[in-house]
Amino acid sequence: MADAGVRKAVLEAMPEAAEKGLAGVTGNKRRRDYGHAAHLLATCEAIDPAPAWVAGLRGRYRRFSALQRELDGHLGGA
Repeated sequence: MADAGVRKAVLEAMPEAAEKGLAGVTGNKRRRDYGHAAHLLATCEAIDPAPAWVAGLRGRYRRFSALQRELDGHLGGA
């Protein structure tokens, strides 16, 4: 039972961490960290698929072409 609670907590925290990571790397123009942020987002998507969430984030950060390339690489061009 405790494992289910931990899993739920992690699944709720990961997308928030991914969103904060994307905001941080784009807000501070830390291009070297785009790959890490994209990897975290892709990990969230692999564990608990949410295509609308990913599409929304891609739209929010569409003007960051280097980030989009990293997302393409980690998400397989999704």
